[in-house]
Amino acid sequence: VGESPVAVGFPFGVVSAEAAMSEPANSRFGVHLHYGAGSERLSNGIEDMARLGIGHARSDFTWWWGERSPGEYYYEADVREAMTKLAAEGMTALRLPVYSNPNYDGGRTPSSQAGLTAYANFAANAIAAFPGTGSDVEVYNEFEHRGFSECGTTPACHLDMLKTTAA
Repeated sequence: VGESPVAVGFPFGVVSAEAAMSEPANSRFGVHLHYGAGSERLSNGIEDMARLGIGHARSDFTWWWGERSPGEYYYEADVREAMTKLAAEGMTALRLPVYSNPNYDGGRTPSSQAGLTAYANFAANAIAAFPGTGSDVEVYNEFEHRGFSECGTTPACHLDMLKTTAA
């Protein structure tokens, strides 16, 4: 109230039909997938994305849901179906193993060696379980949020997670 208007903008691009029909894996375009919207809708969406020339999807892998017992990995049907469809469409997936697991470090962001190793093992399994969709992993998400980690929110704490996962 009483302030001058602020100009807001965003980048915008137009893709030619030829580019949209190229191989999705050659695409520079990607999206983020959120599961749970119904497998048919998600499956059809992946086909549509491929037709539009989108070649990559950033996909959540919720750690506490995917590893309910230490060392035992499970992926919901919508995750399995989406990853299968991505592979069938020639698209890659940037896997995003997210957040904590009550089996490690008191349910907070992993900071002990056991927790960091368990997180890295889950990330590795998320790659191995879905061949044909690339092997890229984004290590954690929103690491800097307060209250997530016993270690803290410093870059040094995140570096421990990066080093362990990369190894």
